[in-house]
Amino acid sequence: MFSTKEAARKGLTFYDLRKMVENGAVHKIARGLYQAAEADFSDEEAYTAASLQIGSPNAICLVSALAHYQLADAIPKRVWMMVDASKRTKYRNIRLLRTRNPRWNIGIEKKEGYWITSLERTLVDAIIYRRLIGTNVAMEALRKANKNSPATLGRLVDMAKKLKVYHRIQPYLEALA
Repeated sequence: MFSTKEAARKGLTFYDLRKMVENGAVHKIARGLYQAAEADFSDEEAYTAASLQIGSPNAICLVSALAHYQLADAIPKRVWMMVDASKRTKYRNIRLLRTRNPRWNIGIEKKEGYWITSLERTLVDAIIYRRLIGTNVAMEALRKANKNSPATLGRLVDMAKKLKVYHRIQPYLEALA
């Protein structure tokens, strides 16, 4: 996957890119993003594309992260991304979670091409932002995570304390226990 800027650095013009798309050698994924025709477009590729479209810093979060960790039943139509409060997007394939204090150094895993919230941070965020994704989705994800690994609740408490939101998720954790 590459952007028009990266193509220009390699010596390709916009005309060259357009011809490559017409010939089927390259697929246009989104405005300014291209991918070789033989490459598959997986979730990982969608995350990388969304990260390139939005610009750094950003992290895959909430429903997209729940799907990544196989804790959501539904496949998200858009890529959910945590960004600074000042960021905006016109891309319809991306749903922004704009926050004033994203705390990039707590519970963010750096993968190749994108950042994603850790399992524990994803579950804490799901409870905190349950009005955006639905209480049922958040509670089902908590149940699945607790069923797969009972030690997850202890790590959730630690993450909530690091993020200073333990008082907000405590009733939900007590309901699970």
